[in-house]
Amino acid sequence: MLLRSVRRAKTFAKAVDDLRSTGRRKVVSLKGLRASSFGAVAAALSRQLAAPAEGAGAERTPLIFIITANAEHSAEIYDDLEFFGVERIYHYPKSEVLPYDEDEPLMEEQVKHLELLEWLAAPVEAAAGEAVPVCVTSIEALFTRVAPLDILQSLTVRIRWGEPFDTDAFVRRAVDLGFARVPT
Repeated sequence: MLLRSVRRAKTFAKAVDDLRSTGRRKVVSLKGLRASSFGAVAAALSRQLAAPAEGAGAERTPLIFIITANAEHSAEIYDDLEFFGVERIYHYPKSEVLPYDEDEPLMEEQVKHLELLEWLAAPVEAAAGEAVPVCVTSIEALFTRVAPLDILQSLTVRIRWGEPFDTDAFVRRAVDLGFARVPT
């Protein structure tokens, strides 16, 4: 009900029209939204900007990319987007471990980074009616250096459920990537 109310607002309709008319890579600044209202507007945009119907020209799924001033705010918006039922949300958190620190990076943080990088690296066509995915990050997290896309793609090993798995080929590839084989 709340998201329907947001979608009926004139300013929301104007923002959607602006985004659709200008095409890709449009930057929109949303200001003056307090608490969870920002998440509600982002969730409504995700649904409203859904992929066109079949035959309308398939293209790579766009991404709503939300950049906040700090890591705490990005985590709050991520939680709000989950609450409002956004189908695909990516959270690119700030790394809590400094370079050359003896502590191990948090597994959850690494998984979130890899989920977004995998989505960015794999060309995905938008399905008809599919809501636009949303990524939330902070300006702090964007300062983290990442390998170029072509290098990430060349170092990726895909294992898919239900497909035959060649353990010897996997072991050779893992050793080539720098992993050490140890006796079990």
